[in-house]
Formats: sequence, structure tokens, C-alpha cells
Amino acid sequence: MLVGARGKRLQEEQGPSARRLLALLGILGAIAGMAALALAPAFARWLALVPAVFALCLVPAVLSRNLKSLAGEAIAAAAFSSMHLPVAAAGGAEGALLWGPPVMWFVTTMVATFAVHAIKSRVTGVKPWVVPVSAFAAPLALASALALAWLLPAFRAVALAACLPLVGVLVLDRLALSPKKLKQVGWTVVAANALAITVLVTQ
Repeated sequence: MLVGARGKRLQEEQGPSARRLLALLGILGAIAGMAALALAPAFARWLALVPAVFALCLVPAVLSRNLKSLAGEAIAAAAFSSMHLPVAAAGGAEGALLWGPPVMWFVTTMVATFAVHAIKSRVTGVKPWVVPVSAFAAPLALASALALAWLLPAFRAVALAACLPLVGVLVLDRLALSPKKLKQVGWTVVAANALAITVLVTQ
């Protein structure tokens, strides 16, 4: 809303309220973040630098209105996925439960991102290379997750959790849906990720 990425009309209509909400959430987030860092162990503080660096890299993409590009979405996926690291470390997670989930979320998000761009490309013809990449990425990622679950028991829970959204993306990619169905695609991926999180929480 603030930079007009969703259209000038929405920017004019909802820009002021978006600015107020951003200021409020920014202040609350900064206070909560500083308190969390003060209470967290040193290792978690160092890991907090990972999402912070990705967030800084995301600023140029937001300001240039390229957030919906593949590069912008990849940086955003890395930033959001890596936020797991300091939180999990502060909670005592280690090994597969510390490093596995952010990798899982980044990979599944990127596979879903390629699928969405492929849906658009089939109609617009923009970036036609995305279509074969999407068709190849989903089954490759799913096969890799299954192999990881079989070969490395420590990562089995994370790998099996990743299979849920990956199967969803694979099915959606094979259906070759219309861009008018992107909202349904988004909610399907969200639901699959929610199931994946449920699997991880039970570990």
C-alpha cells in the first residue's frame, strides 16, 4: 500500500492508515525485539543477524517496487524463513529442529513461487523459462525430501513436514490453473504449510 505496489488507487485510499499501522507495529516490534534480544542467549543473538541481513537486502526491492519479482520474493522468503533461527535457538532447539525448518520453509516457498510465476507465464508469455523450471523443481524437491527422510533420521520430521506443501504445489502445477485461481493457490499452500508446522510442533 505504502509504495503503490498494489495500485495507485489503493495507495491513495489506504496509504494513510497503512502508515499509521506501520508506525504502531514498528514501535511495538522494536520494543519486543529489543526485549527478546536482551533475554536471549548469546548464540540466539548472533543468529538474529541472519534475518536482519536479509531484511536489509529486501529494502531496495521494496523501494524499487520489485518485491514481486523472483529475486525480491526469494529475498523475502529467506528473511521470513530465517526468523526461525533466533527464536528456536532461544527456546533451546538445536540440530535438525534448529536448521531444518528455515531450509524447509525457504525451499517450499520458492517451489511455490515458481509455480505461481509459471501460472502467470502460461497466459502472459513473460519469463517462459519459469514453466519448465517449475515443472522440474516440485518433483525434485519432493524426491529430495523423501530421500532425506530415509537417509537421515535426524531430519526425518522436517523432511516429511516439507512433503506436505511440496505435494500441494506439485498437484497445483500439474493442474496448470488460470491466474484467476491464484487466491485459491495461495490458500492451498498456506493450509499445507500449516499442516507442516503442526507436524514440527509435535516433535
